[in-house]
Amino acid sequence: MKTTVSLEHSKNQLMNMDFLIIGGGLAGSLLLSALKHFHPKLKVLLLEQNSSLGGNHTWCLHDADIPSGANSWFQPLLSRTWAEYHVYFPEHDRRLKSAYHSIQSTDLSKKILGQWSSSIRLNCKVTQTTRDAESGLWKVSAECDQTVFEYSATTVIRCSGWKKNSTHQRLGYQKFVGLDVELTEPHCLDHVVLMDARVPQVDGYRFMYLLPWSETSLLVEDTYYSNHPNLKVERIQKEIQNYLDLRGWKIKTIHRSEEGCLPLDLDPSKESESSEIPPCLGAESNFLNPVTGYTLPYTLRAIDQLMHQGNLTDESCRRTLRELRQAESSKLSYLNFLNRMMFLAARNENRYKILQRFYLMPEGTIQRFYTGSLNWWDRIRILVGKPPVSVISALKVLKSRKNVTHLDPS
Repeated sequence: MKTTVSLEHSKNQLMNMDFLIIGGGLAGSLLLSALKHFHPKLKVLLLEQNSSLGGNHTWCLHDADIPSGANSWFQPLLSRTWAEYHVYFPEHDRRLKSAYHSIQSTDLSKKILGQWSSSIRLNCKVTQTTRDAESGLWKVSAECDQTVFEYSATTVIRCSGWKKNSTHQRLGYQKFVGLDVELTEPHCLDHVVLMDARVPQVDGYRFMYLLPWSETSLLVEDTYYSNHPNLKVERIQKEIQNYLDLRGWKIKTIHRSEEGCLPLDLDPSKESESSEIPPCLGAESNFLNPVTGYTLPYTLRAIDQLMHQGNLTDESCRRTLRELRQAESSKLSYLNFLNRMMFLAARNENRYKILQRFYLMPEGTIQRFYTGSLNWWDRIRILVGKPPVSVISALKVLKSRKNVTHLDPS
């Protein structure tokens, strides 16, 4: 039988909260860390339904993605930094001298729990969230180990991860399978391989992604920009092993595997806002780079804006997040347009040519693409010249609302 405990009457638990975070993935963990850094006197609680934080993920970002105001609290959470990264295509390769950072979920969980375990409740599933009309306070019910706890908070933010997509959305998919492996001999990599597209181009734009953790260990991901979400994990794991064999690397141990399928909007998203639902952050907010699927840079940007507000009331947080999205709307719409060029106007086997051409551009343009801050000259530069997709033919497809799978490029 379940029992109900009101925190207002429990001497052993926190009482009314100032700030409640629902979800302990990347966004929730980062938000908690920032709140503890900038507002240490706030009574903050994070509720996570699983037994650990962060899930089973590896997150990455470029150095330019980190807001200057976030360095003090965010840098200690990084798992590894590399001084440069490389890309490889059939017709050229390139070294970019730009720092690249990574966070491993197990590492993040250990650091966050090690510092703020008293502000975290694991194995705690939120079952109901309502707002009191008179007081404006949020009432949150959560089931923890067969006990229902009733929380009260001034501000609540949801950080519950990727949400279910509407059947009316046009989507492409970035899907991947990754293996964390220990090799029998050193791999001699001292940099990230962001893209190695010298592999058979099947199921869309395909590339290998390599993160070297130590002299003999690395993460290898086989990634696809595909028109469908199907992921044949066992087959792709064999493809990864074949790729390693071709490079002369023999696997000694497979430490971990991960997989994912990120939905990428082809059209600008129309987010509805209701005062009856707490605002959201991270993947759930759909505030991310529509082309790469990277949520981390945008989550950091949103948290940085929140931390520099005069207060953290529900109304203030809503306004800050809404204004940030509005300020970024034209840039995000352009990235949605690039997605349509990729998924609707190029044949699967030719999609790599779009990225191959892109990586000939100035490094500043490439950095601004990842941060989602392309200026007007960047946007023009990407489209002028002789792109691998006919712009005239592509526009015919882009005007259509149909989910066209390909168009023969000229």
